[in-house]
This record gives sequence, C-alpha cells and structure tokens, in this order.
Amino acid sequence: MVIWHNIYEDTLFDKKKDYIDVFMNSTWKKHIQITQDTTCNYLLLVQESTIDIVVDIIGTHACVNIQCLLLGTKNTSTNLRITTNHLVWYSESSTTIGAIAEDNASLWLEWTVYIAPNTPKSSGHLTQQTLIVGSNTRIRNKPVLDIRHNDVRASHAAKIERLEWEKLFYMKSKWLEETQAQSLLIWSYILTFLGDTQEKERNELQKTITQALSTEISL
Repeated sequence: MVIWHNIYEDTLFDKKKDYIDVFMNSTWKKHIQITQDTTCNYLLLVQESTIDIVVDIIGTHACVNIQCLLLGTKNTSTNLRITTNHLVWYSESSTTIGAIAEDNASLWLEWTVYIAPNTPKSSGHLTQQTLIVGSNTRIRNKPVLDIRHNDVRASHAAKIERLEWEKLFYMKSKWLEETQAQSLLIWSYILTFLGDTQEKERNELQKTITQALSTEISL
C-alpha cells in the first residue's frame, strides 16, 4: 500500500510488514515501534518536505530495514531526520538513504543509530548516497552512532557523486542520445532504492518520481 501523508502518526508493528510512505510537500513526524520477532521493511519517498521519523525497537530479535529515496528537485529544500533506537538486545537495523539533487536543491540529512546500555548482540548500520544531476546544490549529511554497549556492530558510510562520464561516453558510443543515456543511468540509480515492491506499487512510485523531477527521465 502506498500512503500519502501530511499528519502525525504513531505506528506499532507486531508482525512482519512491508510499508511504503510517500511524503510530498509535507511537514511530518512519525513514531514507529517494532515488537519481538518482527521484521519491518519500510520504504520512503520524500520530496520538498520536513520529515522526522523515530523508530524504537522494543522487542528482541526484531529487525527494521529502512530504504529512503529523496528527490531534491529544482529550487526546493528537504529536511530528513531518522532516528533508530535499539532498546533491547538482539535487535537489528539498516538504514539506506539515496538522494537525487537537481539545480539549487538543498538536502539536510541527519540519521542516527542509538544502541542503549545492556543491549548486547545488536547491530545498526547507516548508508547514504547522493547523485548530483544539477548545479548549485547544497547537501549536509550528519550520521550519528550513539553506542552505549561494546558487544554490538555498528557502521556508517556516505557518498556524493555525479553521473559517471565514462558510462555516459560508452552509452553514447552505442548510438544513444545523451538524454537517453542520462535517463537510463538515473533510473538505474533510483531502482536500487525502491526495494522489492510489488509491480503496481512500483509503477505508481515511478510515475510520481518522473512527474517530480525536472531532469528529463523516462523508462
């Protein structure tokens, strides 16, 4: 299910669940709790919004996988903060954020993993990647690992890049127009963040992304 939001919500996940949120021109706060033996796969699409999400893992052997795609569209500002709190032992989290930055886009990203004391065998990982397709972009990444126990695993990584000139050159040598080559590379990047969504949901998300971006892209 694709859900469009502009309100505040508390959510309790007590069984395996795949969840999709779309935030467009929104100010939004969300609190999620993950209970014992629950796996939550959470996909977000965010454009021109201020979003604050807190995930509390309150049950052992619980896992949350967050995939987020930010659309830094032309002349817009997006603020995203995601906090994952490991409050029990044997809990897992993975947060992966992808972003596309067009002309004069501002992206302010803060994502945190907190692992509380007395929570051994927990793991939390953060990954962020931004693809710049415009000019005069402003990007701030702030990864935070707040670790209060020594028997855990935690990591973070961030990368900012442009479309690879070598790939564009190669694709143009195969008789593709530059806009076609650029479109294919951008969609290749986007699709890695859409996860294993159902065909109907994926088509809806792809249509939303195409309409939002100023850069000419098509599948």
